[in-house]
Amino acid sequence: EIIALPPSALQGLTEKTDQVLEGIKLMSVKETAPTYKEIIALPPSALQGLTEKSDQVLEGIKLRTIKDLATYKMYHTAKAIVLLEEGKRLPGAQSNINKGLKKAFEGLSLKELADSEVTCLQGVTATTTAAALLNLNIKTVRDLAAWKYAAWAEALYTLSKLENEDGSMK
Repeated sequence: EIIALPPSALQGLTEKTDQVLEGIKLMSVKETAPTYKEIIALPPSALQGLTEKSDQVLEGIKLRTIKDLATYKMYHTAKAIVLLEEGKRLPGAQSNINKGLKKAFEGLSLKELADSEVTCLQGVTATTTAAALLNLNIKTVRDLAAWKYAAWAEALYTLSKLENEDGSMK
């Protein structure tokens, strides 16, 4: 049975979190609210707004749990590009992100990369990964960086690492 709970119903979260997460669907497997570690082991469809069809799409790129989504390398690369896109490179700077890009995109600025299709990222193939992301309405690096489900998953994963082993508040 699936029930919808506001995030503040979970241990340690506040009503402010409700506004950010807009609710998390959780499996009703026990009487107490699940721990963060239990939540991140759930399929992505446990996040409000994703469906079992989304799980099937994400399975195609090996994102089977909320934790997998939280640690998705392409999301973190996209987020870093967008976060730093306004910076200016100093003349003669040696910094680059070539290992994360396909050869044809290596000379672009971070701003240009942010507006590029996700296929500019090394490891994103047009036939599998890009097609899966397109099914989730993610076309550009900027879209991936702003994908709220990955951000929610990342927040839950971060909090899970701060949780007591027994899930208690002590």
